[in-house]
Amino acid sequence: MIRKLIAIALFLTAFATYGSVSVKALKQVYDRELQHTTLLTQLFPADLYVDNDPEINAFTINMFNEIIVNTGLLDNARNIHEVAFVVGHELGHKEFYHMGSNHRFEYQADQRGAYLANASGYDVCKGIKWFKGLPNIESNTHPLASDRYRRLAKIWSCKED
Repeated sequence: MIRKLIAIALFLTAFATYGSVSVKALKQVYDRELQHTTLLTQLFPADLYVDNDPEINAFTINMFNEIIVNTGLLDNARNIHEVAFVVGHELGHKEFYHMGSNHRFEYQADQRGAYLANASGYDVCKGIKWFKGLPNIESNTHPLASDRYRRLAKIWSCKED
């Protein structure tokens, strides 16, 4: 039932724009990045849903083969590159079949997300600036946003501006 409701919500918002990114653009990012994932992920792609939730979040539910992006994330993304990084990050969770979350899984998904964004033609350095807009709070499941940004900026040779 909930999946049906989400599908209806996705259909109704298919051309809606949240912040600087439309749902249509989100789907295009997903489709482009999917081409650069593992063969197994391409053969069994996750269903992409948009949830009308103001929380700034996206998440993967591997058990149901779903990636869910909240409208709050689309509202707060400054550009398509940030969305591409986040979508790639979620695809990374799917590819590594992460169940649950911890710092190691988040760092792995960050690296995979940057790779998928880059391989799909998006600017990784602009994409990882996503972390600069997040609260710098560490939890048992997620490392500090500033640490995640610093790690990726070093790997991708991003310059501060």
